[in-house]
Amino acid sequence: SYARVEKKQKAATPTVVQSDIDEGIPTTQVRAENTFAIIIANENYQQDPMVDYALRDGRTFKTYCQQVLGIPSENIRMHEDATLNNMRSVVNWISNVARVYGGEARVIFYYAGHGVPDDEGNTNLLPVDGTAKDPATGYSLQSLYASLGGLDTRNVCVFLDACFSGKQRNNDMLVAARGVRRAKEETPQGNMVVFSASKEDETAHSYPEKGHGLFTYFLCKKLQETEGNVTLGELADYVSSNVAKRSVVVLNTMQTPTTSASPVLENSWRDIKLR
Repeated sequence: SYARVEKKQKAATPTVVQSDIDEGIPTTQVRAENTFAIIIANENYQQDPMVDYALRDGRTFKTYCQQVLGIPSENIRMHEDATLNNMRSVVNWISNVARVYGGEARVIFYYAGHGVPDDEGNTNLLPVDGTAKDPATGYSLQSLYASLGGLDTRNVCVFLDACFSGKQRNNDMLVAARGVRRAKEETPQGNMVVFSASKEDETAHSYPEKGHGLFTYFLCKKLQETEGNVTLGELADYVSSNVAKRSVVVLNTMQTPTTSASPVLENSWRDIKLR
């Protein structure tokens, strides 16, 4: 029953530790009036195992958006434990924003939670009212890229602290009966750059000693160290290198973040500033 699942989830809640990225967060005087952020943090699933630290990841990233990147609070839409309708609604919101800003808007989309592939390898972000046993209950990554990539914007940065191998952050199988399925790599569209926490067949791990997802920790760490004055290329190199090192040394496994850009930005994305 749902009650038994909920009880199990609460019992499995990881111990929260104080992390260095949650202290001494820089504050910029810049006000990024034309930058908008969507943050979705899905931790407590109705039918599937919880995602360790996902809510904390989303909340911390929101703080960095406000303090380090200078995004006004009214320009940020955050959904904790988002349903499918929540996710669709917030994408509709950003579509309207892009329309009225006439090509001047910059968009950041951040997601922490489960990702699941279907039997054909199509990838989906999993809302809390969906289930990994039925990937059709997810939000298609292909559909998301089409929506965001079709916007008239200066650029769109997507950060995905999720994996699509059928595994959880703790390396257990999300759908044990199906095993690891090879996920397809979706191609970014429009003016889009996508930062993914791991390769298609790897797990996006948590970082228990820091109380965050491994990918989100180093994403925020670089923003903290540079006070937000960083190019996407510098950010990609730092996150990829440090996540790979920590995953091998601490977790004895490989997690390799990847960065991909749409054809339009293929030769220029590395020089784009996040702020």
